Amino acid sequence: MTEQELALSIFRKKYEEWSDGQERNQDGYSYEKSYHEMIQDVANEVFKASLGAVPKSVNQKKTPDIIWQSRDKEDSSAL
Repeated sequence: MTEQELALSIFRKKYEEWSDGQERNQDGYSYEKSYHEMIQDVANEVFKASLGAVPKSVNQKKTPDIIWQSRDKEDSSAL
């Protein structure tokens, strides 16, 4: 599934939930407020989906540093 398809599916799900809700049928202010909250929820979910998997450690690098690995090998061979 591409990012556009994922975003569209998230929007459809949230829009269906919002259109079935009672806030939509009240006065103009509550309509706009509930629509704004729905759009914010869609934006948050699309953003989270676009980030991908969150690492367990905040300090963990995605890939090991190749320079330090080669230096470690040189140091261990010198000993």
